[in-house]
Amino acid sequence: MGHAFEALEPELKQPVARLYAVQQRSRWRFVLAMWLVLIPLSLWGLRETLSLLMDYFTWAALRYGLIYNRLSALGIFLTLILTITSAITRLRFKLMGYSGEEVYRLRRQVQRIQSKGQAHPLWQAVWSQSVRREQS
Repeated sequence: MGHAFEALEPELKQPVARLYAVQQRSRWRFVLAMWLVLIPLSLWGLRETLSLLMDYFTWAALRYGLIYNRLSALGIFLTLILTITSAITRLRFKLMGYSGEEVYRLRRQVQRIQSKGQAHPLWQAVWSQSVRREQS
């Protein structure tokens, strides 16, 4: 998992791992929402350009179609960039585990969640299983 994660206090390892998992699921849900909402809207904005490209595809026509429909192009590029960065982040985690900065950031967030208690929206996802085990 990484040297920094192994050096973490034992009582914080599970909550840090849960918080990281919650953040990753949220990121992928946001990417999915962008694919379901932003891409169709962007393609709708490019419908005239796409119909022209179906008949006469050239790279110049594609380029000018994106230049003159900047909002649609921005929606497509933003969705693609977020998808690629999320995939790279996931792959980096699978290959190398937690980085030192990431463990520090997650540890601070877990401590903030713990200090707020059940009033924090992520408390249930991060701490509820630990508390149930201690009460049993």
